[in-house]
Amino acid sequence: MARCPAWSRRAKQDLRDIAEFNRRAGKPVHKVEAIIADIRNAARAACTFAARRQTPETDDPNVREVFTETHRIIYLMREPGIVVIRVVHMSQDVTAKDLEL
Repeated sequence: MARCPAWSRRAKQDLRDIAEFNRRAGKPVHKVEAIIADIRNAARAACTFAARRQTPETDDPNVREVFTETHRIIYLMREPGIVVIRVVHMSQDVTAKDLEL
């Protein structure tokens, strides 16, 4: 059985960048770990209920998103699960080009 979710290279880099940004901002390690855990948990939940909100940046009905308090987890519905394409802060602008695998 495939792991769900699968993570694109870009999404994995997004997680590293988010952790690094928050560390540099002076957040305690436990807070940084909680942010990353929230993102991972939201992505896992999307595996169970994949047909969530369609992402407005693209017309592709298979590109969907879920949210944490501060981040968007953008993913592609693909059998047998999902592939996380990007993880972006709510304040970041995203274009269709940013969502290409």
